Amino acid sequence: MTEVKPVGYDEADFPEPPAREDWYAYYIFYTSNNSPLLIECIKPLIDELRSRDLIERWFFIRYWQEGPHLRFRVKPRPEAFDQVRQMVNEQVATFLEVRPALYEMKSEIVGGIYKDMFLMEGTEEEWNELYGDDGMPLRPSNSTSVEVYEPEYIKYGGPNGIEISEQHFEDSSDLVLTLLDTTNAHVRSVLFGLALQIMVVTIATFLPKMTDQLEFLKAYQAFWDTMMQQAPKTDQYDSNFEKMGESLDKQIPGIIQLVAGDRQEELPSFLSDWGVKVRRTRDNLDKATREGKILLISREDGTRRVADEENRARWSLLIPYIHMTNNRIGISIPEETYLSYLLQRHLEARS
Repeated sequence: MTEVKPVGYDEADFPEPPAREDWYAYYIFYTSNNSPLLIECIKPLIDELRSRDLIERWFFIRYWQEGPHLRFRVKPRPEAFDQVRQMVNEQVATFLEVRPALYEMKSEIVGGIYKDMFLMEGTEEEWNELYGDDGMPLRPSNSTSVEVYEPEYIKYGGPNGIEISEQHFEDSSDLVLTLLDTTNAHVRSVLFGLALQIMVVTIATFLPKMTDQLEFLKAYQAFWDTMMQQAPKTDQYDSNFEKMGESLDKQIPGIIQLVAGDRQEELPSFLSDWGVKVRRTRDNLDKATREGKILLISREDGTRRVADEENRARWSLLIPYIHMTNNRIGISIPEETYLSYLLQRHLEARS
């Protein structure tokens, strides 16, 4: 029988693991649309690394700090680390030479915006410690940087939660490469529709009850409205919902019905593979929770505690899972807040 630590241990009892030196973290600063970077460089690179059985895991995120860039992370097989590093460096360098971004951002234009974005996640003290009065420097476009991968253990449930999440990150990254390669994701309205369907599958898989789905969507919007220090734009959203209601009625109920019946394999197109993988993530998380291996932040006192409820663990990780998949798709925070509101209104109309 698995020994479960009693609830109430604080983070001093769960020391942070060190930075992951078994991963190769490579930042690619690119001020143009980075979809070509993903499709013409990253996708063939990952295909080759996998075909030669050189890597165990990979994922990417889009980021903005010190300039727009792609954070590309790959976990080579131990014996292939140097080979993978060389392949990554060479293929990215070739892409940047052949298809460089053609303009640079100016710090005097974006500096204030980037500071506001920084303060959504950090503090004024952290900003001053990193950048002082000079502000955030911008890295040159078409440049690269080798960095250290430091997993967000607190956000993702501790060391065991990170292991589960890194598989999900890879699934999410693979999904986005598929969308960019096989759909008209370059059309913004199409991208919104794809992102909304992906959100539906993910949320319904983690939270099968409609009441839980609605509660989550409301909390999700409130979280981002608070982070961005803005009032909800529900009047504008309501107007758009009235125009889109019929289209949503045609798409969403069928998806939710299949997911509720654990029939993800029957979902259409790319949603089938995604649904199966999200279900696997959910099941792995549930198993780890039952075994006392998931650590969550206590709402009462801010300490880290062993998760003792599957639904609470699901909810806690679903928030960053939804957000980071939207990040990879290329959906901004205001846009995902809008999409979650549309989904909320649709569910309310059917409840």
